[in-house]
Amino acid sequence: MGNVLAQPQKIQPDIAADLPNVVQKDTLGGGRFLKTLLCVHDEGGPVVVKVYHKRADSPSLDVYKQQLSQIQAALQRATTPHVWPWQTWVDTPGAGYLMRQHLHTSLYDRLSTRPFLSHIEK
Repeated sequence: MGNVLAQPQKIQPDIAADLPNVVQKDTLGGGRFLKTLLCVHDEGGPVVVKVYHKRADSPSLDVYKQQLSQIQAALQRATTPHVWPWQTWVDTPGAGYLMRQHLHTSLYDRLSTRPFLSHIEK
């Protein structure tokens, strides 16, 4: 009795076909709506990729692309260096991808862990 919730899907995205310059390294979190992956870019830097798997009845993502570009422009204009917006988004027939650079620690973590920053680095 009652409501029954569906279990999150265990979908392994085929990133190699959609994003040829990105290699999946690990999974971050276990979201139901957006899957979060830690990947490595060809240039050697770690990137975070959010994956939205499209179903057969899912609407077009064109409206959301416009909203993403507006949000990205607003965050780049703002004087908020602690906010890191998505740098790239890719829309394919099977999935939508949001990508940004991966930062291992936050500024707070870096300031409060050893070795402490020198006066020049601060």
